[in-house]
Amino acid sequence: MPFAREIRSFYARKDGVTAVEFGLLATPFFLVVFFILETSLVFMAETSINNAVERVAREVRLGSPIATTDGELRSLICAEVGYLLDCEKLHIDLRRYPTFEGISIPPIVQDGSIATTFEAGESSIVMSLRVAYEWPIITNFMQRYLSTLESGNHLIVVGTFLKSEPY
Repeated sequence: MPFAREIRSFYARKDGVTAVEFGLLATPFFLVVFFILETSLVFMAETSINNAVERVAREVRLGSPIATTDGELRSLICAEVGYLLDCEKLHIDLRRYPTFEGISIPPIVQDGSIATTFEAGESSIVMSLRVAYEWPIITNFMQRYLSTLESGNHLIVVGTFLKSEPY
């Protein structure tokens, strides 16, 4: 029977096996690689913004004259993380409180948009500094796992509390 012989011949052939195996394994492999890269970028951005906010908070705490307006704080933060993100998309929220017990911080996302306030500091006053950034998720299949906003972006929010020095 020639037909049975051809079928046995087809199953006995080994050329092309590597291409078929790669085709089967390539999709899960690249999904894992893209997942690792995307998550690493989000983590690196969050860590960089956190470090920048801590450095800027020190300037605010000490009453530095270079950190008294929204633009000055933005430029200080961008000097630290400007290589990584678009500084125009930074949202800076600086609020004053009479005491640490009186702190009541509203959610940073209100009615689908990022709401911020800028209240310049004074001597010996309690303040909260929050910086928010909408990090774009590059790979579409990662949006359902990493996005925290309706736009599909990941919201990075870093904050700190401080009491300014008497100056």
